[in-house]
Amino acid sequence: MVTDAGMTRASALAATALVGAFATWAMTGSAQAQFVCVDGAASAQGATASGASNNFACGPGASASGTNSNNVAAGAGSDSSGNASGNVAVGNAKAFGDTSSNSAYGNNTNASGDGSSNTAVGDGAIASGANSKNTASGFIANASGNGSNNNAYGRQANASGNNSSNLASGSQATAIGNNSNNVATGTRANADGVVSSNIATGLNANASGNNSRNISTGDGSRADGDNSYNAATGFLANASGNNGGNVASGYGANASGTASRNVALGANAVASGDGVANTAVGFAAKATGVNSSAFGYLAAATHADSAAFGNGATTTRANQQAFGKASSTYTMAGIASDASRAAQTGPLQFVTTDSGGNLGSSSLGDLGIAGVADIASINGQISGINSRLNDLDGKSSKALNGVSMAFAMSGTPWVMPTERYAMTLNWGTFEGTNALALSGTMRLGDHVQANGGIAYGTDGGGIGGRLGVRIGW
Repeated sequence: MVTDAGMTRASALAATALVGAFATWAMTGSAQAQFVCVDGAASAQGATASGASNNFACGPGASASGTNSNNVAAGAGSDSSGNASGNVAVGNAKAFGDTSSNSAYGNNTNASGDGSSNTAVGDGAIASGANSKNTASGFIANASGNGSNNNAYGRQANASGNNSSNLASGSQATAIGNNSNNVATGTRANADGVVSSNIATGLNANASGNNSRNISTGDGSRADGDNSYNAATGFLANASGNNGGNVASGYGANASGTASRNVALGANAVASGDGVANTAVGFAAKATGVNSSAFGYLAAATHADSAAFGNGATTTRANQQAFGKASSTYTMAGIASDASRAAQTGPLQFVTTDSGGNLGSSSLGDLGIAGVADIASINGQISGINSRLNDLDGKSSKALNGVSMAFAMSGTPWVMPTERYAMTLNWGTFEGTNALALSGTMRLGDHVQANGGIAYGTDGGGIGGRLGVRIGW
């Protein structure tokens, strides 16, 4: 759409001139090959229509030329030319090209290209290219490229590239690249790249890269990189890197890196690194370690194969899983369930922690606590001790009763001079035990006597005995 006031007035005057000119031309008959529309100034300033054709020119200095054509030039200084064509130039415009249907509307507007149907609307607009159907609409808009269907809409919009279907919509929007389908929508939006289908939507949005499918959506957003399919969504979001598939969503989110699949979701979230797949989710979350992940407000995973979960969680070493911060508490509702216990195999261990919250597992033995096997071993040892104690207790009882037996047998009889035999029956006691003993003596000679005794302990001492010889002189 032409919005410039001067262009509107010029178009209106050209249209009025065309109506009168066509009426006069019709009354002259179809055999006339050319028609000159002259204003009231002088015939020297008249229009020129030349060629064995039905060309039509109206306006001071207007020119329509070309054989076998239906070219139209309307407006001061307009020029429409080309063989076997139907080009149209209105308002000091130029439309030219053989075998074409190019159209130019506006002051200093240009639509050109052989075998084309290019259209330029607006002062200074240019639509050019052979075998094309390019359209430029807007002040100094440009749509150019051979074999293309490029479209530029807006003041100084630019859509160009050979064999392309690029689209630029918005003041100073740019969509360029050969063999491409780039789309730029928004003031100063830019989508460029060869053999690409990049899309930029928003004020100053940028999506660029060769052989790419990058997408940027949001004012100031950026998605770029060759051989990539990066995507940035949000004000000032950035997803960039060659051979990448990075995704950034949120105000100021940044997902970048060569040959990477980084994902940053959340305002000011950052996931970056070459050849990695880092993930950052949450306000200002940061994942920059190799294959790291950060989830939560200000969470940071900056070490290789690490992950940070929760508000302010921060990793401090590689292969670490960090949960929360010093003021956090932890609840795992299913830890005591039957299903959890059923899933356990092997010897059970304790979960331990140090003052820094670093978790580990230890056996009972590691903590100096007896485990099931240890207790079984201890019980066996205690059983052995008890057995030995019982044995010792029995032997102690026998020993005590033995003292009683000794006391009982200590009463040795003697043989009087007139006796050959003598016997005594004695009782002994010690520490609550009792014993009975029967002792006897026999004279063997005048100076030799044999004696002996047998004792019985009534408290488990059993039976004991002794023998002896007495020799006197």
